[in-house]
Amino acid sequence: MNDSTWERQRAFLNAVPESERIRIQKENHEEAEKLYKEFTEAFSKDMCDSCGKPISTFSNESPCFHWLLRPGKVKKDHIENILKIKGYFRCAAYIRWVTNFDSHFKNINNLSLEGNADALFHWSAKYKHLKWTFWCTRNDYAGHSNQPPHFHFEMRLDKNSFIKFNDFHIPFTDEDLFTIRSHEDPESPVKQTFGFHGAGLEEAFSVDPEKLMEGLTITDNQEEAVYHLHTVIHSEDGLPSEVINQALAIAKEKKVPVATIIRELGYEASVTIEPAESLITKECRSNPRQKKDA
Repeated sequence: MNDSTWERQRAFLNAVPESERIRIQKENHEEAEKLYKEFTEAFSKDMCDSCGKPISTFSNESPCFHWLLRPGKVKKDHIENILKIKGYFRCAAYIRWVTNFDSHFKNINNLSLEGNADALFHWSAKYKHLKWTFWCTRNDYAGHSNQPPHFHFEMRLDKNSFIKFNDFHIPFTDEDLFTIRSHEDPESPVKQTFGFHGAGLEEAFSVDPEKLMEGLTITDNQEEAVYHLHTVIHSEDGLPSEVINQALAIAKEKKVPVATIIRELGYEASVTIEPAESLITKECRSNPRQKKDA
């Protein structure tokens, strides 16, 4: 999308009255919730809400989002085809919904402080034996080596590479380019997000720590954990061991952070919240342009 085209579209968007914009946003949100409900109802029955067929089926004549789950005899070029047809944002939203179906947040690593921090986007998602990674540098978005603006995609099956980053240059659709420009331009009134149902670790750690503490449930199973808590107790005279033991026992019984109980007992405690060690890691490209543009 060239600058003049975007400037015309941005001017049109900014001319829309605020009340009308709010109405449209409300309608879009309601439609998204309706689509998500249809997705979960179908997915829970191993059906695809998009094509109406079982997600285990594959038909070369009917490209569909559930190809990204590699049913039947889906091959690399089929995955490439669906990514090109549906575009980045639609395919990414589908994968995020699938990933969050069983467990929210923990299996989508979109943490901005990990991986390629300078990339337009770089995130990985995992569901059962499948792992997908989407990657786009600023250079990819600009279009290098006579390529149009594009992104890269990796897909792993049981930790083994099925599709590698350098297998495809997947061009953005016009819808993708509009959404990216809207997000990148501070003067644009329209911003795209994947919403709560497509949220990952970045959103999980963007919540105020104190508000987060109010709703946390402690688990003994580290594989289920999203957060790892470090608690520091502040007391000039030190805290009696019996108080600490009491707090630990109550916290374990109620399945709440020990800092919550320490505070209820009248002492000060601060908490540092970090990602749990069991969380998904981002897959990265290694020297993608060492010998040639990728």
